Amino acid sequence: MSVPNAEGRRRILEIQTGKMPLASDVDLAALAERTDRFTGADLEDLTRRAGLAALKRSLDSDTVTMEDFETALKDTRASVTEAMEKDYEKIQGEIKQAAMSVDPIGFFAPGMLKPVRERKHDDVKD
Repeated sequence: MSVPNAEGRRRILEIQTGKMPLASDVDLAALAERTDRFTGADLEDLTRRAGLAALKRSLDSDTVTMEDFETALKDTRASVTEAMEKDYEKIQGEIKQAAMSVDPIGFFAPGMLKPVRERKHDDVKD
């Protein structure tokens, strides 16, 4: 498991803000760069909080501004810590190593099958 990279976070923010009226100063790419280790759920929370910040600023607000996102960033954080990310990478490596040392199950590895023709000819020789 890994968290989305900056490009993935930008795309998630685009989806999350798709129906949100954004002010022209909102820079989703800059937000994506600043949200390292944020999951999709964290970005959804950030977007929701920015919308709430806009409403708190004014019930008549018709756009969500970059300042609203700045306010939201103060109240939200990544749910995946750096230590958790390192643990995931370690576990992923251990799982891959363990998988390489196990005999294949449910599929055939090279050399496990002998062509039928050879098997038939071996039977005739006996």
